[in-house]
Amino acid sequence: MESSMKSFVIDGSERSVQDVVSRLKFISKIQEGEKIDVQSLVLCEPGTKTSLYRTLIARNESRERSLEFFRNTIGEAFELATKYLHRKEIFFKEIGGMIITALQECKIGLKNSTKTYADDKMFISKIDTLISTLNTKSRDLNRQLTSELSKVVKPEIKLDQPTSKPVKEKEKIGYRRF
Repeated sequence: MESSMKSFVIDGSERSVQDVVSRLKFISKIQEGEKIDVQSLVLCEPGTKTSLYRTLIARNESRERSLEFFRNTIGEAFELATKYLHRKEIFFKEIGGMIITALQECKIGLKNSTKTYADDKMFISKIDTLISTLNTKSRDLNRQLTSELSKVVKPEIKLDQPTSKPVKEKEKIGYRRF
């Protein structure tokens, strides 16, 4: 069973959809004031303990490392979404749609990060640019998804509108003339 799950989520570089979407969802959960421990993927609440931890123990943790984590995760998500949207099976197109949704949700955490580092105008500018890029690419991916799904899914027929000319009594199934 495990191998069948891997067959649809792992691409050549060993990145899985579940891992990327999980990281996007993690980003979406960042609250104002929280900082990320990128190495362990843990959110640290604001306060003296976090400051001491990041200064003395986790010296390589920084807002720059968080920004790199954001960029890498979003970049991987774009690559995977594009890959899955162009597969033939509708299942994979829906996986691409799931990635697009997670990308949209992660903007919440990105915006909260700008509030955490409100004193760092360059960091805020980089996050704002990342969000703008995310919005632009997401619109493009949504267009691709709509286009790809229209090739596979037939439009629904509305029941309140006739789909063709009315059927005459003679043409109805089961009516025979002797």
